[in-house]
Amino acid sequence: MDGDFIKQEPTTPDWNAADQFLATPQTPMFDPSQIKMQPQSIPQTPSNSSIFTPLTTRALGKESVEDLNGISAKLREISAAILQLKHSQRETLMGDGAQLGPISQQLQMILMEIGNCFQMLQMIQTTRFLSPPQLGICQRLQQTLGVEHVHAAMLQNELRFAANRQQPPPQQTVALVISKQPSPSVEIRGKSWEEGFEVLLLTSATAKFDEISPVRMNLLLADKSQGKSDELKDESQMLNTEQMATLYPKFANGTRKNLAALVFTIQVKVGQLVFQVETPPSNSFVVITNEVQYEEALQILIRPSFPKQGLAWVEFANLLQKHFVISTRQELQAPKRCLSLEELDYLHSVFFSRKPGILVSEFDNFWKWFSPALHKLRHQRPLAQLYQAGLIYGFASREGVNKLLETENWGACVLRFSEKNPGSFAVGYVTSTEERIRHYLVKEEDISGKKTLGEFLYEAPHFSSIVQVQWDPTSGCMLRRTVDKKTALEGTLPKKPREAANKTQGGYDQKLVL
Repeated sequence: MDGDFIKQEPTTPDWNAADQFLATPQTPMFDPSQIKMQPQSIPQTPSNSSIFTPLTTRALGKESVEDLNGISAKLREISAAILQLKHSQRETLMGDGAQLGPISQQLQMILMEIGNCFQMLQMIQTTRFLSPPQLGICQRLQQTLGVEHVHAAMLQNELRFAANRQQPPPQQTVALVISKQPSPSVEIRGKSWEEGFEVLLLTSATAKFDEISPVRMNLLLADKSQGKSDELKDESQMLNTEQMATLYPKFANGTRKNLAALVFTIQVKVGQLVFQVETPPSNSFVVITNEVQYEEALQILIRPSFPKQGLAWVEFANLLQKHFVISTRQELQAPKRCLSLEELDYLHSVFFSRKPGILVSEFDNFWKWFSPALHKLRHQRPLAQLYQAGLIYGFASREGVNKLLETENWGACVLRFSEKNPGSFAVGYVTSTEERIRHYLVKEEDISGKKTLGEFLYEAPHFSSIVQVQWDPTSGCMLRRTVDKKTALEGTLPKKPREAANKTQGGYDQKLVL
């Protein structure tokens, strides 16, 4: 019957289970002396040497939220400190240079703090299941930490020259960085990106230059033999008064199933010297010419994330979560529906045998099954509406559906993706027969022509109610309730459908039975 959502018993760690927490902010993360800082370089995240060691993973609960809030607060302190030290450094270098030692020590401490924050972020993303909003926060924090690292390292490099009574070469007094950018994505030819690339010019304390050119975009292709130099429509922009520019790429052609990235450049003139400054490469992307290429292009985009020894399951689950939300045309900050912990547990069990590490070959096999479902949720708007409304239960086993329907009355049904038929839907429903719970594979003729899946459910007299689910961002699990099908489906139907007046194949009924 209709009512409030009921929380299901989680089959995976609860997001708030404190006893499964792996590390606390007080735990020493690493030895700062091991960090090797180089000017204008972003520290590499450490490799996970224990990737195949079974981990007791937990999701993003209260402690992890506090961890991210702590990193955000520390980052604000770091940004303010760097600006203050830059001012002090300028004053000192223009004066007697008496305070160079203390400034250098403070910069070194800042670089170590940045390293600590990077290490904590790496731990969070590889050992805990994250909600989509928190995945977005991690990405932004990592980007900003990289910018502050470049800035602090540049100031420290300037002090090294000053200690030897030298001026750094002009090329080492400026740096161009990407301060904000989209997630790795699949984009469409001829369409400007919704989220632009924010490019920032950083300077040392005593940097001087006469002229700066507009910021230009340059395309990098993983396989240059498959690309053309004219694929990126020319666009440039002057830096504003805050030494920042935001550019929105637009491609005349696709990248031909080729990984690509952007590099942004400027020309700087100091006296008679003219030199080029460029950013590190942006996040990877693939540009397609037609939406039917989307799922294959997304597979190409994800595959390089796998090292030879494989990717830890939790890290892969977070990666899949992020791309799932983006691919279903939702925002990471506030998705209506994402992969729940139950769904991730089901995928881990069925397709990866609960292994702690996932090989790229295993991902490829999984993608053959997963991509048809993703295709339908992305390209068929009525299905996307049903899914985001929680009327499609999603990714679940037959046994899980049976358990869900045990206490339901006649006519209650659960709609899920079929495990044996990629991209197809199966309906588990309660009947009045001796075999109380049965399963029906939705056929092409059931939803042929202009008939939608919602209309099929609405018209079939065998279904009276639908188990509706709602993703709970607090627990990461799904809340559920049983609702009258007419009430549930009414807002998802293009028109009011009519109400329609069995052996088994592959484990499914060929005809619906009462």
